[in-house]
Amino acid sequence: MLLCCSDEGTPYNYFVCCPTWTERLEGLMARFWADMRTACPDFSPAASSVVPELGEGEALAAAARGETDGVAGGSDITGFVGGAANLTMCPTWLVYKHDCLAMTLEMPFKDNAELPIAETAWDGPRSAAFGKAVVEPLLRSLPHLR
Repeated sequence: MLLCCSDEGTPYNYFVCCPTWTERLEGLMARFWADMRTACPDFSPAASSVVPELGEGEALAAAARGETDGVAGGSDITGFVGGAANLTMCPTWLVYKHDCLAMTLEMPFKDNAELPIAETAWDGPRSAAFGKAVVEPLLRSLPHLR
């Protein structure tokens, strides 16, 4: 699952994912990011990140089932680097509910700071080219899914 967002303050194209840290999901993520870097120079693996799981397994499982009583933050799961994972966000919920790789793609409004193009900045055709480049890495992931 890929959630696509754009942010005025974001100077890069990058992915954020919050997987339960299994070797299978780590491998899927690493493969996708490597394929994405090959497919599109506008992708920034340096800016991409994983929010690793540091919380209690039972609390995470309960929250994934919607049982938020007694879990700090209600729909948030605490115990993550940099704060909490919000289960009201689709990618995070999917990871915990279905043990699948789900990522958020953040894109710039203005330009990619790693490959700026002064004449056009980050425009519609460039965004469309990035979207087209995502398809091949997604297709390459299919044989590795359950």
